[in-house]
Amino acid sequence: MDYSKDYAKSLIAKSKWIWAKTYPSIPHEYIVRGKCGLTDEEFFYLVTAQREFGIHEQWHKYNFPYLYIDGYKYWTMGDAIEETIILNRQKVFSEFDSLESIIEEEDEQLVDQVFSLFRQTFDGRDVYEAGCGLGTSIKNLNLKPWNYRGVDPSKKAINLLKERFPAYSDCVFNMSFEESVNYWSKGNAVILATFGAASYFLEPYLKILSQSNQSYFLMFYKEGYCPDNLLQMHHFDYSDVQLRAIFPNANVALIGNYRILASAAFVI
Repeated sequence: MDYSKDYAKSLIAKSKWIWAKTYPSIPHEYIVRGKCGLTDEEFFYLVTAQREFGIHEQWHKYNFPYLYIDGYKYWTMGDAIEETIILNRQKVFSEFDSLESIIEEEDEQLVDQVFSLFRQTFDGRDVYEAGCGLGTSIKNLNLKPWNYRGVDPSKKAINLLKERFPAYSDCVFNMSFEESVNYWSKGNAVILATFGAASYFLEPYLKILSQSNQSYFLMFYKEGYCPDNLLQMHHFDYSDVQLRAIFPNANVALIGNYRILASAAFVI
């Protein structure tokens, strides 16, 4: 086929994606042929592109071609193209492993201010950290291994964290916030996401968190901002209005290039 990535992106943008609610630990969306806003010709264009230009990868007993576009991967289940009615997509949570280096260079004064706010509200609480990175929170909050669990989609970051903090090797895991929903949504630890990590969370899971009565301390990028070295990592540029709608009872603070939303009050 004569494949145009720009044309494929235009079809993706006008498709009506459905959230797969029955698979919360396998976060993905799908469209159905004839019900997604695309003509059959347009739907089959995407399926054909996925089949011909996708990268084959093993998933359990299956080996599918996955077409990667703008931070998502697209796949079908292997029926003949003319019989295929479902096209799936999933956010690529391992993008950070493509970075040449993972460096945390936040201003020390900003770091101190952020963790001071966290201690104000949640000192002494167990912590479930989503996007634990290289262990900045472990270092600055003096968390004990038995009070902490961390997840990060980057294998590179997890391995470096274990090297820096070997005592926490059994407390950190290579998975995304969304993939670990069965752990964090049933515990009583504070959900912590620092320095923009929350901007990479899928909206359905933000809603799950908001409605779960879990305690949280989330840092989003401010509108229109992303660190230069992370511009290709496809975060979600949540607006203030969106976040207020998702977390109507949150306490909000703007610090530097970040917005903090917390389930408990703090004083700046």
